[in-house]
Amino acid sequence: MKKKWTILAAILIVVAIVAYTTYDNNKKQDAATADILNKVAQVDSIKITHKKDTLTLKGNKAKLFVEERPLVHIEKLERPDRKLFKKAPTYTIHYFVKGKELYYVELLPMEEKPSDDHLADFLINEQFLVKWGDFQMMFSQHERIEELLQYYQEKNI
Repeated sequence: MKKKWTILAAILIVVAIVAYTTYDNNKKQDAATADILNKVAQVDSIKITHKKDTLTLKGNKAKLFVEERPLVHIEKLERPDRKLFKKAPTYTIHYFVKGKELYYVELLPMEEKPSDDHLADFLINEQFLVKWGDFQMMFSQHERIEELLQYYQEKNI
C-alpha cells in the first residue's frame, strides 16, 4: 500500500513541475511579446550575424529593416516540424533599443522538405525558417527580414 502512495506522490510531483514550467514559460513569452509590441518602433540598431561575419545597422538604416508588427502571426514550432531544419542557425538577427537587446530571430536552414505546405508562411525563399530565438515560435511576418538578408548578401559579395 505504501508503495502505491509513493508512486502516486511521485507522479503528482512530476505533473506539478511540468505544469509550473509550462505556466512560467507562457508568462515569460507573454511578457516578451508585450515588450516587443511596445518597443518595436524604438528599435535603433540591428545586428545580423552569419558564421563569424557581423553587420550592424544603426539609426535610420536599421529602421528600414524593422518589421512594423513582427508578432502579427506566430505559431509554436512543433517537434516534428523542428526536425526538418538544422539545429544551428545560418543567420541570427538581433534587434536593439538604446543598446539593450529587445529580441532576436534565428534563420534555420531547411534539411528536409515538408510533406505539405503548412510551413510556407514561415519560410524565407523556401529555405529558411524564421524562429524567435528565445522561444520555440515561428514568425510569418518577415518581409523586412527578407530585405535585410538580401542587403546583407549584397554587402558581403
